[in-house]
Amino acid sequence: MYQDAERCVRIVQAKDERFDGFFWTAVVTTRIYCRPSCPVVPPKPKNMRFYPSAAAAAGAGFRACKRCRPNAAPGSPEWNIRADLVSRAMRLIADGVVDRGGVPGLAARLGYSVRQIERHLMAEVGAGPLALARMQRAQSARLLIEGTDLPFTEIALAAGFSSVRSFNETVREVYALTPGELRSAPRPKAGIRGAAQPVAPAGRRGVGRAVGPDAGSGQAAVGRPAVGRRAVGRAAVERTAAGETAAEKTAAEKTAAGKTAVGETVAGKTAAGKSGSGDSRARRGAGSAAAVSSSVAERGPGAGLEKHFGSVGAFGAPSVPGSISLKLPFRQPLCPDNLFGHLAATAVPGVEEWRDGAYRCAFHLPGGHAVAALSPRPDHIACQLWLTDLRDLTAAISRCRWLLDLDADPVAVDEQLSRDEVLAPLVAKNPGRRVPRIAEPEQFAIRAVLGQQVSTAAARTHAARLVQAHGRPIEDPGGGLTHLFPTSQDLAGLDPETLAMPHTRRQTLLGLIDALNAGDLDLSIGGDWNATREQLYALPGFGPWTVESIAMRALGDPDAFIPGDLGIRQATRRLGLPDKVGPLTARSEAWQPWRAYAVQYLWGTSDHPINRLPL
Repeated sequence: MYQDAERCVRIVQAKDERFDGFFWTAVVTTRIYCRPSCPVVPPKPKNMRFYPSAAAAAGAGFRACKRCRPNAAPGSPEWNIRADLVSRAMRLIADGVVDRGGVPGLAARLGYSVRQIERHLMAEVGAGPLALARMQRAQSARLLIEGTDLPFTEIALAAGFSSVRSFNETVREVYALTPGELRSAPRPKAGIRGAAQPVAPAGRRGVGRAVGPDAGSGQAAVGRPAVGRRAVGRAAVERTAAGETAAEKTAAEKTAAGKTAVGETVAGKTAAGKSGSGDSRARRGAGSAAAVSSSVAERGPGAGLEKHFGSVGAFGAPSVPGSISLKLPFRQPLCPDNLFGHLAATAVPGVEEWRDGAYRCAFHLPGGHAVAALSPRPDHIACQLWLTDLRDLTAAISRCRWLLDLDADPVAVDEQLSRDEVLAPLVAKNPGRRVPRIAEPEQFAIRAVLGQQVSTAAARTHAARLVQAHGRPIEDPGGGLTHLFPTSQDLAGLDPETLAMPHTRRQTLLGLIDALNAGDLDLSIGGDWNATREQLYALPGFGPWTVESIAMRALGDPDAFIPGDLGIRQATRRLGLPDKVGPLTARSEAWQPWRAYAVQYLWGTSDHPINRLPL
């Protein structure tokens, strides 16, 4: 999109927030970059340049706008509808893989060389993996600087920086303010809905150039050099793997191995073997995380959701001692009924719950675990996080956005599905349906097997028994969660005789656990959807319903389709659509590539609890 300069200019002049995250606008006279919906007076078209990512704009010498906070725009939907190398890399970068293992770690996960990954990302996103991860670290640092009283030393390590010096340099270069100035600066009076998603937006092949109404075809991706006091050094923003310092590599390796000496914050715990000064820092940081919030844009789209959310007062979740509260932005519209209704109706006792108007869940993270409380609001999702290690903040935010499908493009989805005369009334009634996912793909695969040929209630019972027997106990400071869902390693010694299910399903579950532990099955967020399907079909007991359910809710494939599902067959009969697998699959070709969303609209025709927002 960013290469269509005339269209981008119209979007900027209209301040259309639906396109936040699709491209970034840079202004050559002020040397700043903004999101399309920036509330300031639009610049002259001749002074605009357009970039496919915030990292690309920063690499060209522009600094982030202090008014609209462009780094906080919703993530691009492009990376969630594609399964190519760039999309998989972007999903893994958002999950913190580069922060933990560096670019070599990312390359190992994807099965490509470092050079190939850098070349592909530069071609489509305008920035390499280090620059993208660095921009993400800068956003995490800003969340902690503005929303907590933690010392900058702890914030630097928590945000993923290898040193305080690197932290200071990055904050100055990205925001044109020192960390101290950023903490003391007044909050903007107008702005977008939140500050929690730094992932770069989608691009197209050959996006290595900035585009503007008067930009020549030979203008380089880095733009012209920045000048004057406001210049932002691009060298530090875009570092190649070869230029990464030895200290950064060492820190990344140590972090991946769980050796980095950072206090466990939040709960006031410190890692074993830390020095007295580390203990002191952890004690100062314990319980000091306060609410992180940004100004809320009081523009039109949010008001249209009153029918779903009712009357709400102050946006955002109340601050709870030991938690971090923030707002997760999304593209309008969003229908919370099926999204939160499905999660609440299928919640596994002890691991998930609906409490005080929020869906709450516990999940594993690289440094420990998290408890998240997610509440729907008219223009954002109120999010509270309890983390055993603040270094997991970026990964936790990414998992929550993934869980609620917040980076989807509902306008594109609904436009495509509305072309079908049968689906059109369903879309018009409740536009903006999302696909409810699970924070841990491996967990959903196990639950999918437990749910084969049984009711939702029976599936929950089976899962709850597994959790009580094999899940790791946790403390929940804000609710009633008691365990983490057991991993495949936790279930390695599972006795099949303890499972109250048919013999064939026991063998199916054991086969899945063995495949996960042997590395024969990749269910990671950055995995290849088609390759994973083939791996699943190779396992005994895995048919189309199980495989496509996993593809839809664990892998995030927007085109996953389950024509044999009982709820789908009942819906198609009511609507006069084919109810046989073959004819319905043929009919669904017109819904591509959004068939997973068509499933949500079809399920929505019943009065099942999954379609009702809990009270």
